Amino acid sequence: MARILVVDDSIVMRKNIIGILSQAGHTIVGEAMNGGQAQLMYRTYLPDLVTMDITMPGINGIDAVKLIIKDYPDAKIVMVSALNQRNMVLQALELGAKHYLIKPVTPEAVITVIQKVLGISLTNLNTDESSGESQADEAGELSNEKTESVTQQPFLIESINNTFRIKITKYLTEESCKSLQQAIQGLLFVKPLAVVIDFGNLEVLPNPLLEKIGEIVKAIKGAKGILEIVAQNKGFMQLIKDKTTGEISDQHATSETSSAETDLLSTELFPLGHKHYTLEPAGPIDNFIYMKKITCPICNNSIEIQDIRFSRLAIEKVDPDFRKHFVGFEPLWYSVQICPQCNYASLVEDFGKITEKVKSLILQKRSKQKVKVEANFLVQRNINQVFTSYYLALDWLKDVTTAKPQEGKLWLRLAWLYEDVNDLELSKMASGKALTLYKDLYHNSRSQTTVEQDQRVTMLLGELCLRNDLKDEAQKYFRDTIVNQGGNKAMNETARDRMRDIRE
Repeated sequence: MARILVVDDSIVMRKNIIGILSQAGHTIVGEAMNGGQAQLMYRTYLPDLVTMDITMPGINGIDAVKLIIKDYPDAKIVMVSALNQRNMVLQALELGAKHYLIKPVTPEAVITVIQKVLGISLTNLNTDESSGESQADEAGELSNEKTESVTQQPFLIESINNTFRIKITKYLTEESCKSLQQAIQGLLFVKPLAVVIDFGNLEVLPNPLLEKIGEIVKAIKGAKGILEIVAQNKGFMQLIKDKTTGEISDQHATSETSSAETDLLSTELFPLGHKHYTLEPAGPIDNFIYMKKITCPICNNSIEIQDIRFSRLAIEKVDPDFRKHFVGFEPLWYSVQICPQCNYASLVEDFGKITEKVKSLILQKRSKQKVKVEANFLVQRNINQVFTSYYLALDWLKDVTTAKPQEGKLWLRLAWLYEDVNDLELSKMASGKALTLYKDLYHNSRSQTTVEQDQRVTMLLGELCLRNDLKDEAQKYFRDTIVNQGGNKAMNETARDRMRDIRE
């Protein structure tokens, strides 16, 4: 089968495509996160085919096509684009790309396009008159799609904040429902998977369609995806729940007549499936928290934040993933501080440590920021305020590409917090995001580190892999932790113990 290079800045999309291609028997020779890496990997591996995303940091997909085709005119490149990138797809086809896929991709579409491209020789493309017609047909299809009325589409799939939102319209038929099921099959490769099925103001669907929806719900839940059903009509919502008995619980089915508190949870601030939790406070704060005056690095106002008196904390135990448990207090609840003036949120240890470049990016984002939280964080917090503080911090870091260390710390601590409230589904989701960020930092962005620092990172990666059911990868990282000379002996022994645990 073919040797294929997969290029996309989203690890979720890369793994989705890799899963489809691998199951079809193809060999993945490499993964690239941007056009620059793609050009270098193409020279190194000379793959039979490349799947190329369009929007990526640095050198984008269009420029990468130019660079690769310039040096390798025979290169077979398939563009992978969003629905709103049709003009860019046309540009890529004109530059020499052979075909395209529209996100979200389905296994059937991927395999069909890949086989079609691999079955076309370059000679035919250059000399056969039908080749121009073929690309013209493709361009025409794109143009036709562009002018099609959105309101007449049976369904629409959008990806927002790593959540797939599927909007169902009254134009859904049994035939188009089959296409929807195929699209869902493509999404099942995405890990972690989060899906919202939005029926809008629909009041009724024929029984055969309701049964198909039930099959879709079952497939998503079977893939251990996080699922939410949304509908404006309560009667229709009950009908959906009846058809998906055992698959949809009350907490995953919502009508749009919720309270202001529930509305907050429906914003982009929180992930799909997040809810209000009950947990006893982390202990009296008087002995462990003090007020500290600082200048907010964003709004430049003089403010007070809560800081932790670590000198008064006594460690009770340390988990294998380096989480420290303290006697009588949980500092995780106060690890994120929020400016009461501008809502800027950050881990307390990083609150004032931002460069001018990052500050400029954040200020540009601030004018567009929609998430505003009216709450007093300068008191003893409840668990819901704790979650809000963490997601506010993540919201401020959006689009700041240099913030991966901070994002990794936030997601890791969120995994611990979800574990505390016994939401194991979201704990796994958060640990998956932490794993992605820490892997990227370890493999691609390491500065000068000591042997012991490397041991800590590989040990953490091993634990995060275990949380995400990746036992083979966990074994690899635990094996990398063991250093015979210059390493930490205790971590060597812990890594050996964890490897034995996996084998047993």
